[in-house]
Amino acid sequence: MEENKERKKCWNCGHYTAYYTKGETCFEKTECGYCSKHKEIKEKRQSCLYWYYCNHTTTLRYKTAGRALKDIVEHLSAIRQILQEEEEKNNGQT
Repeated sequence: MEENKERKKCWNCGHYTAYYTKGETCFEKTECGYCSKHKEIKEKRQSCLYWYYCNHTTTLRYKTAGRALKDIVEHLSAIRQILQEEEEKNNGQT
């Protein structure tokens, strides 16, 4: 029964760390990476029984998005204040 179950691929495993090569304008993922469970290099399309979901990257994305939203709110507040001051200045001149 376990063998019939489709296994998840290494590239999406918490034990897998992708290798990168330096391209002309950015780093590019290679077809292989390091498996910390097996302590060896594996191809990203391989699979094994030790696959597990790593939510570290998801948590990191949420934290990054939260910080970015906080910065955006601060910028919008500053813009709002400038616009209100300009409006008060224009209303006082008429």
